Amino acid sequence: MQSYVWRRVQVGVSRFVGAVTGLPISAPAGTPATPARVVWGTYDIAQVPKPFISLQRLGVSSDGEPQTYIVERATQQTIVVTENTVGAAVRVWLAFAEVAVIVLLGATLTTTRDALLLALQTQVEPLEFAASGPASIIVTPKGTQITNVTALVGCTVTTDSSEFVEVQSTTRKYRTRIQIYGAAGDGDESTDEYADAILMALRTPRGLVQLVQYGLGVEGVPETATDISAISGPLQERRLYFDVIFVASSVIYIRDVETLDEVEPPVIAFPADAIP
Repeated sequence: MQSYVWRRVQVGVSRFVGAVTGLPISAPAGTPATPARVVWGTYDIAQVPKPFISLQRLGVSSDGEPQTYIVERATQQTIVVTENTVGAAVRVWLAFAEVAVIVLLGATLTTTRDALLLALQTQVEPLEFAASGPASIIVTPKGTQITNVTALVGCTVTTDSSEFVEVQSTTRKYRTRIQIYGAAGDGDESTDEYADAILMALRTPRGLVQLVQYGLGVEGVPETATDISAISGPLQERRLYFDVIFVASSVIYIRDVETLDEVEPPVIAFPADAIP
């Protein structure tokens, strides 16, 4: 489960930085040779064109003791698309994000279902999605996870199977360094602008929307970035960095939990000579 939490942090943070700065987080369609400008764990690599932003995990820690409890959770669900009005939305809510598609002109329930299926498959939830029937999507968990899908608009969600699971949850804190490399040339201020945009977004509810969709919060946002434009090894270039802590919930589900179906009330028998 922990690898899934870290994956959620990686995707959520990179998409947040890309949305704030406008820098691509992956190669544009049709240009496979064009690298991303927001990259994880890459420093001082010349082939990444400037400006680019490098992200690195510096450390991870747990906050407090894990909470443990047993609860019944779904192990398979079915989404059925019911909306076929042009321009209407079909929306579902996963554990950490909303997924929505718009019904297009000429679309059928099946083609709208296919659009929703494609959108669901781009998420980082630990779930598997598969088409079933003319307008249905079967949702099953990966590994020992559970399903957690809620219908919002234009569809229904039913629970096909469930079981009792032991839930262990805790808070994980990922200390991350965000480093901005500017375009080559004296007087270029793009590094300052990118740093300011990210820092301001980290302090405002509107800027945090992208992170909230992945169940992420922030701590320790600095006032300013640190300028390290001095020579570093063979490099002589302008770059800024700052560190911030991204907070995520880590949840582990333990399957095959033994439960008691029925418990008889206790019988207390006193010796005859003990009754007054």
